[in-house]
Amino acid sequence: MKKIALFSLTAAVLTILILIPLPVHAGEHGYAFPTGTYTTTITLADVQKYGLPSPYPEILVGDWEMVFHEGGTLEISNLTTGQSGQDTYMANPVVVIFGGKSTGELACLPPGSAAYKWSAYADTLVLKGASEMNDRCWGRYIVSTSHPLVKVP
Repeated sequence: MKKIALFSLTAAVLTILILIPLPVHAGEHGYAFPTGTYTTTITLADVQKYGLPSPYPEILVGDWEMVFHEGGTLEISNLTTGQSGQDTYMANPVVVIFGGKSTGELACLPPGSAAYKWSAYADTLVLKGASEMNDRCWGRYIVSTSHPLVKVP
């Protein structure tokens, strides 16, 4: 029952966040959402802590690249397996919302929208979901939140 209530609350908050215009612009303390290319590595242990069955470990383990383009498009690739996907995003000084218009081999199934709090420090981008149930796309959640994303120079 608690999970249903938490899911309902998360869905309501996400709906409100989606309805609020979130342009990509200079944020808190003058920082804009940090576009660019970021990398991370997902290990078997990162995937196993969620108890996900096959094919998740095979799809998620490896070296990842996320490219946040100006204008709100995102490319995500598992450099180890060669699989990739595309999505849209919107950001404000606190939250980034993945838009749910996923395409490609790694596309998230509808409803594919999810909100994450973001912070950037030097060459890292840290994404944190409101909860594990914030994002129904486990792959995106694990890749985005398991480790800080490191910016490629």
